[in-house]
Amino acid sequence: MNLLVLVSALVIAWLIFTWVLKVLKATLTTAFIVAFIAAALYIMVGIGPTELLGQLLNLPQALLEMIQGR
Repeated sequence: MNLLVLVSALVIAWLIFTWVLKVLKATLTTAFIVAFIAAALYIMVGIGPTELLGQLLNLPQALLEMIQGR
């Protein structure tokens, strides 16, 4: 009985560990892509992080206006 519990606990721990690694990899990949795009915008066009953040914060309002036809 104890061996069954130990094996089950190891399998569950392994599944959680591999899930955490996948989530961490996806998060880091996304963060690097966002950082690369932000750096490229700054270098090529001169759009800084504050301007980019401002546009992202105004995005819901702009989409709503576009849908309403203003």
